[in-house]
Formats: sequence, structure tokens, C-alpha cells
Amino acid sequence: MSSNKIISWFRRLREDWNRIITVARKKIISWFRRLREDWNRIITVARKPDRNFFSLNLKIILLVMTIVGILAYIIQLVFTLIGV
Repeated sequence: MSSNKIISWFRRLREDWNRIITVARKKIISWFRRLREDWNRIITVARKPDRNFFSLNLKIILLVMTIVGILAYIIQLVFTLIGV
């Protein structure tokens, strides 16, 4: 291959690469714009949880955490007393 062919090949490669980067950049920017619009749409449509429902969920979560904690303590106590 002559040096002119190599140089022209690298120029085409650089031009192709620049084209790919430009397209990718435009896609990423449009994706972020759509993400922001989608998020705004979700926020405006979403309803606020009412106070009673939130309180009930909080009580259920605390109850489950308490039960799991007690079970973990009992298992640890049993293994300690057995001597494993």
C-alpha cells in the first residue's frame, strides 16, 4: 500500500468515527431529555399516599423487622448454647 492510500484510509476512518460519535452524542442527549420529560409526567400524575395507608405500611414494616430480629436472636442464642 502506498502512503497516500494509508493516509486516505485513516482520514476516512477518522471521519467515520466522528460521525459515529456525533450520532451517539445526539442519541444520549435526546435520551436524557426524554427521561426528564417522562419523570415530570410521572411526578404530575402520581398521587400522594394518604396518611393512614402510610401509617399502616410503617407499622407492618416495623412488625416484620421486629419478628426477623427476634428470630435472628433466638437462632444465635441456640447456636451459642449448643457450642457450634
